[in-house]
Amino acid sequence: MICLRPLQLLLIGGLVTNLAPRVQSLSSSAVHPNEGRVSALILTGENRTDWRWTSTNLRELLESSGRFDVEVSVVPEAALVDREYRDRFDLFLVDYSGIRWGEAAEANFLEAIKSGTGVVCLSDAVAAFEGWSEYENLVGFRLGDYAYRSNFQEVKFSPTGVEHPILADFGGLGIHQDQLAEGLEQVESESLELLATVSPADGSAEPQAALLAGTYGKGRVVSSPLGNVSPQRRETWASHRNPEAEKLFLRACEWAATGKVSLLERMAHNTLTPADLADGWTLLFDGVDAGSWRTVEGLGLSTDSWNVEGGALRVSTGDGNGDWLSGDEYREFELELDWMVEGGSSTRLGIRRGELDTDHALSLNSEDTGSSRILRPAGEFNHARVVATYDRVEHWLNGVKIKTLYTDPASWARRIGGDGALQDEELSGLPLARIMLDGAGEAIWLRNIKIRHLPMVQEVEVEPVPISLFNGQDLTGWTWNPETPSRSAPVPFMVGGEGQLVGAGLPLGELRSKDEFQDYVLSLDWRFNPVNKLTGAGGILVRGVGSSVQFPDGVEIKLDHRQAGSLFRLGEMKLRADRRRTDGEFTRPIQDTEARSGEWNHLEIRLDGEELLVSLNGQVVNSASGLTERRGAIGIFTRRVELQYRNLTLTPLN
Repeated sequence: MICLRPLQLLLIGGLVTNLAPRVQSLSSSAVHPNEGRVSALILTGENRTDWRWTSTNLRELLESSGRFDVEVSVVPEAALVDREYRDRFDLFLVDYSGIRWGEAAEANFLEAIKSGTGVVCLSDAVAAFEGWSEYENLVGFRLGDYAYRSNFQEVKFSPTGVEHPILADFGGLGIHQDQLAEGLEQVESESLELLATVSPADGSAEPQAALLAGTYGKGRVVSSPLGNVSPQRRETWASHRNPEAEKLFLRACEWAATGKVSLLERMAHNTLTPADLADGWTLLFDGVDAGSWRTVEGLGLSTDSWNVEGGALRVSTGDGNGDWLSGDEYREFELELDWMVEGGSSTRLGIRRGELDTDHALSLNSEDTGSSRILRPAGEFNHARVVATYDRVEHWLNGVKIKTLYTDPASWARRIGGDGALQDEELSGLPLARIMLDGAGEAIWLRNIKIRHLPMVQEVEVEPVPISLFNGQDLTGWTWNPETPSRSAPVPFMVGGEGQLVGAGLPLGELRSKDEFQDYVLSLDWRFNPVNKLTGAGGILVRGVGSSVQFPDGVEIKLDHRQAGSLFRLGEMKLRADRRRTDGEFTRPIQDTEARSGEWNHLEIRLDGEELLVSLNGQVVNSASGLTERRGAIGIFTRRVELQYRNLTLTPLN
């Protein structure tokens, strides 16, 4: 599959011990979604319909109205087991029909709606889980004995006459193109009302339920079997692209989230809504010209390579013409754009700081990022979003966060300004970034390019204070616990040349903290040897007790290659996990988000009472509940292969 080459970023990195500045940026969770807008999460990733297209189109429609900020999860189980993440959203949009999400995720989903989160279910999502009776009661539909989709055809949308804000002053769909769901049964419910039916325009079949709305606890619910899009059948896109269908969908989402309905519609490309302007967004391309863009040498852009076609900026890079830069500079920022490539195209969109090469690159190439599940093919637009703050860079593709890069301020400061730059508490002397295009392929189209500065805010000192577990110089605070006691065997942990903790893997044993902790967030970076790239096994022990190394009592978060984030229950520790992923002792991860061998991974372990949540590279990979609540040590394992660790930080909870 042909796709855009790496989106590259250069910026100062994250907080480190003894070098933390007195200012910090807002995290992405603080700057997006935006105050005053509806925060929506699209749950997708499996469906009998073309969920890649529908999730992309629905996200674009919602955001283009200026009323919604949208994220997409292609692993709903991972999104829903994280309560803090779940609670950020006003609306769930279910575009999913596949395997069940697991007990914890499903319970969190229903709990959120009962507490007031709105939900909209479309197309096959109204009958996504056969046998989940609570979901059937929620959406008002279930699969019958002989359920199937009819041929794509003209259908008639008919309101039932029930007064409801979604249909108030709405002209209606009239004749519409879609595929009817034959054999879909409506579930009797006192809280859901039938607002409209649909039938073949030629009158060849009886009307079917087409739009239900009501409540579930404090949450508002809208469900409709309309909007079917068949894989590899572009003509079925018409079920979504009808302007009246778009207005109806926007009304349904706004009502489910807020209880109100306004006159929303899709905005034109290369425009900013009033809400965008209030939030500080600036267009870098207005759909007419690219006058603010310059070459590295400061010259205007060549009309041989740049032109505007259909409101998009077409960049022809076949002759390999150098780099191009935008005119403005940015320090911390949020960048969004749509991009489309021709077959054979190859280019990169980057963030350039001075003359330095980048340490961090976002590749939209599917084999590099695992983004093939959501990447649109050549000839279709994709949406990219980058949130670059002081300590991390988030990369998003079509609403899905595909990578989070955690950066190191000390190395950046030394490279850019020498050791003296480390004394610059506000980093005011460090170079700003400019957007760069560099290509050697055929052509790329760009549109809806917008950017905004992210504000710097004063850091508020609050308790508890993070604790650095490794000083980068020696093993103070740690003790070596060998599997086979021996006075002559060396300790297989040492301090590496860049201040990281290096575990050689032999002899076997555990490096254990002298202090004990109970509830906390433990964060660290880890990687296999970047030179030989040999992979193997390792792990982090939490709430560890007892003197036995071979069978300690606690939970090990395993760092085994391609199984990173799996859980191993040890000794008398209690633990409950999704029955599909556990045998009582070993619990498989929800998803694989491990970086390539030799690259740094960022691990976060949250222990809060009986709850355990594990995130790898910014994505939830495992969860468990029912843990034994107690204080215990933290252990580090490496097994017959070198593993390197850095930035071991513990933030106590409660």
